[in-house]
Amino acid sequence: AITSPSMLEHKLRDISADNGICISAEILYRRYNSDKYADKVHSMVDQFKDARKIFLASNKNFYDICLYDFGADSSKIKSLLEERGFSVALQSECSAELAAASKLQVFSDSENFKIDAFRILNIPFISPIQPYGFDATEKFLQSIIEALKSCESKYSDSPKKNNNSDNLSILPSSEEIEVFSSLLEKLRNCLFGFIISEHDDVNLFEKGNKLPAAYAISFIRSCGLEFVFFIKNKGKAKVDMLSIEQLFPDSKKVLYNNLEELKSLIAEEQNLKFIYSDIRDDFRIFSLGKIPFSRNILEPGYLGAIETLRRFSELRELSL
Repeated sequence: AITSPSMLEHKLRDISADNGICISAEILYRRYNSDKYADKVHSMVDQFKDARKIFLASNKNFYDICLYDFGADSSKIKSLLEERGFSVALQSECSAELAAASKLQVFSDSENFKIDAFRILNIPFISPIQPYGFDATEKFLQSIIEALKSCESKYSDSPKKNNNSDNLSILPSSEEIEVFSSLLEKLRNCLFGFIISEHDDVNLFEKGNKLPAAYAISFIRSCGLEFVFFIKNKGKAKVDMLSIEQLFPDSKKVLYNNLEELKSLIAEEQNLKFIYSDIRDDFRIFSLGKIPFSRNILEPGYLGAIETLRRFSELRELSL
């Protein structure tokens, strides 16, 4: 059988099976005809197979987890996991050796091309919620524990199998909860603002791995803090309003027609202290008497959530 570059053989087999066709053909030679995506995926598949054979022959322990593409917070998330007893490999680049030495592949992005390689190989992988905030951190850790338990059978015959997932603590300490709650009380009356232009895709707000502002919205929401959306009344404004209403029914929504009206509406919100902006030290927000903040204010994990609230609290006090 000859397939197009994007019709990888595993997909051809699935399609054939769905249509009652039996394929029994050996792949003798792969040619991707400059299909870079297919080439990357299959190259990773081949590298992983070779690396896994070498690793199994080495009689070494598996890492529990291999982390992929968590950006500047990778080392902090690695520490969060290690503190709770996980052994963690960190992927700064696409290393087949590290992947082959790990039980579970953990991705920050559910659409990472490497996932297709592990899907072909039937290697366990997940793309859990990002660990920003107490609730999200607990869900992140729980997802990993559940995934590790479900894939243990794959490694039952592997050398020096290390299984400690049953004894891991995923909850914050009582001291962490107390400090977090104390800082949260200082921000209870604060309102957080997000400005939506006609060019923004608001549906990405529910995909925390896809839009920086989504991380901030998720964190603020999980803390029980209030936020408001200022939506440009142009083009797809009605669609945006409906989408935001469905995604965030508990939030306030305000339509604006132009910049002057937006400034006026912002000034009317007495409790509005922070406005999201990806521009560092955004002078436009400062000029309105508000504090700009971005995704970068967030820190992962329980201690990271405490640090994030401390930063918000400190910024608020400085503004007063």
